[in-house]
Amino acid sequence: MNDFLHSLRTGKDKRYDRTRRGNDNMPYRPGDRHNSMDKRRRGNYTKSNAAENAYLTIAKLLPPVKTLLETIVSNKKDFMEIEERKAAAMETIALYLQKIVGTGNGESDPVDLKKETADNQTNVVVSENTDEVPALVDTAPIDMIRDMRAQGLSYDKIARQLDVDNIPTPSGRGKWRGQAVSKLLK
Repeated sequence: MNDFLHSLRTGKDKRYDRTRRGNDNMPYRPGDRHNSMDKRRRGNYTKSNAAENAYLTIAKLLPPVKTLLETIVSNKKDFMEIEERKAAAMETIALYLQKIVGTGNGESDPVDLKKETADNQTNVVVSENTDEVPALVDTAPIDMIRDMRAQGLSYDKIARQLDVDNIPTPSGRGKWRGQAVSKLLK
């Protein structure tokens, strides 16, 4: 404690003066009302130079705008030429197709096409065995599931028993699950 008091008395550690807060941090002080008008008028922004400044900015911007417009015009011309070439190619293709098919001018004979009905067709495959439709699921596991369900077993226990008995699932892969067993019975 004595060291603290001694340093204060001798002036080694000066305490911060709170009354000078505004002057210590000059770049971050709040805006000054008197100098704000002067800052706005500084530079080439006076009324007498306004027309001259506008002319200079327009003069700077004109060459780039002109080059942009020239490139747009040249691109549009190229696009028009491409479209004209496409149209000419489509017309020649249409003429060739008309010559091949023979419609349009009536110059060439149309191609004779046979109309076949189902009675005239010779390449029809007829299956001989249409009476029996194979079952999607084997009925043996369903009977076993019904018997186990009648005994009071849950779907999960029935699924475990079917796995132990090595009975394949309807898809033929994987293990039996209680949910699959309940779907089979429904």
